[in-house]
Amino acid sequence: MSSFLEKFNAETIDETKGIVTHENEIEEDTSYLDKQKKKKIITIISSVIVIIVIIIIIILSRLVKVPEFENRLSTIATKWGNNNNIEVKEEQKYDSKISEGIVISQSIKSGTRIFKGNQITIIVSKGKDPNEKIKVPDFKTVTASEIKIWKEENELSNVTIKEEYSDTVEALNVISYEFDNIATNENNFTRSDKLTIVISKGKQTLTMEDFSSKTKADVTKWCSKNKYNCKITEKFDKDVTSGNVISQSISKGTKLEENTQIIFVISLGEGITIPNYYNVSSDNAVTLNDKVKVIIRNVYSMNVSYGKLISQSIKSGTMVKADDNEVTLTYSLGIPYFASLNGTSESELAKIFYEYNQKGVNFTYTIKYVDSEEEKGKIVWSSKSNEFVSMKEYIEIHVSNGSKQIIKEN
Repeated sequence: MSSFLEKFNAETIDETKGIVTHENEIEEDTSYLDKQKKKKIITIISSVIVIIVIIIIIILSRLVKVPEFENRLSTIATKWGNNNNIEVKEEQKYDSKISEGIVISQSIKSGTRIFKGNQITIIVSKGKDPNEKIKVPDFKTVTASEIKIWKEENELSNVTIKEEYSDTVEALNVISYEFDNIATNENNFTRSDKLTIVISKGKQTLTMEDFSSKTKADVTKWCSKNKYNCKITEKFDKDVTSGNVISQSISKGTKLEENTQIIFVISLGEGITIPNYYNVSSDNAVTLNDKVKVIIRNVYSMNVSYGKLISQSIKSGTMVKADDNEVTLTYSLGIPYFASLNGTSESELAKIFYEYNQKGVNFTYTIKYVDSEEEKGKIVWSSKSNEFVSMKEYIEIHVSNGSKQIIKEN
């Protein structure tokens, strides 16, 4: 045991260097050195790889892949450029096949990777050239659908298509066309020129409406809007509100053509029948029918006896509206009687003659001033006095001038 320990102590083991030292000799461990060498190489290679990867990552972070912009909206390219720090330069040109705002081409192909901060140019369509000459079809032979296709295919935004009814041109055919500029014609028409085309809708046909619950105003408006020969009549009807339609000559749902005659009957509401006042006195006439407003007028008459009815303004039996129920009854005062004017003041003459004439006669007068003992301005004589006269009279009147001289009679 002691000999073993002595031998062990004589050995020195240097594990860090891989050398075992005996008392009399040194032995080198070559396998350990190879391992250490390999380990260093691996460490170096790994570091290089990491550095390369980092460089690649940095490079890749600054590269962007160019998308496909052709046949897409230019705004997509602009948005992509803003998001990726790429300047997108836009150039425009007319193109007959590609719509306005669509990319025609791009300076860098799609799929190419470029560094941020670079520039890409896109060519954007301005649409069809407005000054391009357009072949105008023969409007006498084409139909409405063909015209619409021609307009759409050529992007003719200034071509207006209208539709109208026509008795002479069949539906979907051209009635007329007109260029906005008198200098424009079929041979020099361009995309920017204005043109109005009128297409026939054929004869106007509508389905008759139901006017049973509508008013006269509704009928009038409908008739004026549509080209129909409307005739409106009115009659009294206690069951239908005044102003509403009672009936129509063409029933609901009937197909109508232009100028078709339609008769509408409009209600006047409940009517009031005017009585016969022939044998009714003026006093009783007022209360004969409380729905009728009676106005009494008294006039002189050479033929009708006093108190008798001469005429009524609305014939008996006539139906009138509730708000148009006024009738004037004219009664006779008999043959005109001219009363004495003696002692009456001259100032009253105008009123007296006005009242006579209001009663159907035609009296006129002249004044002569005479000397008289009567007070000045008093009537002392008239050519008609206290007597029956005709319906038309000319009367001379003497008026005192205030002189006290007595006029001697011859």
